[in-house]
Amino acid sequence: MSVKAKLIIDDMEVNILWFTFGFNQGADISGRPSQRPRFVGLKLIIETRKDLNLAEWSFSPNEKKQIELHIYPIIMGGKTRKLYFYDCHLVSWKNDFTATGSNPMSETLDITCAGVEDSTSAGVYSAYWRETFKKDNVEATILEEIEPKLVEYHFENKNGEVIEEKDIKGNQEIELVITTENANGTTIKVNLNNSRLDFKHNGEILENDILKGVKINDEETRVPLTAIKQ
Repeated sequence: MSVKAKLIIDDMEVNILWFTFGFNQGADISGRPSQRPRFVGLKLIIETRKDLNLAEWSFSPNEKKQIELHIYPIIMGGKTRKLYFYDCHLVSWKNDFTATGSNPMSETLDITCAGVEDSTSAGVYSAYWRETFKKDNVEATILEEIEPKLVEYHFENKNGEVIEEKDIKGNQEIELVITTENANGTTIKVNLNNSRLDFKHNGEILENDILKGVKINDEETRVPLTAIKQ
């Protein structure tokens, strides 16, 4: 292995056996980002130290720590990469021990945080709830979140042909076709508001013509319905 990693916490240096962290940014069907970047967490397995007590941090929903992750090159002349994590919460803490083999006793940590900075990058990640900054001139970057939008909906018959509401017959099987923008991953409800017909979905008649719990995974969503005369 050409690198080793250390966790700097409570003025102590702790050996890291494994770690992963990352960011996620939702995209629409064209691949264009449609949501603000979100830190999905720092997960680590560290070597247990008798003088490091994480219990209080794990038990408290309000305690926040500032930690660092240092990645040292083994090769002479390499540059150390330093990652800074601000306003961190320990949301999962697990201790592991085995009496067989030569593996040390370890602790598995799952950490969320409000800010991330990288010594190899000028970019700064800040969630809206970040309070601690490395420098006074660094301010939280709050990116505008694009609001999901219901563009329109229409009905189609079993042949995929658009059908007007006035032409829908009782006991006819149809599809509700919903067009949305920036709504991937959200759940919406649609008010069909029809005075002539009721609609059935998954064997149940819609109450007040309101279709609830529609999961949006694309710009176009299709929902099978059966029209029923009132």
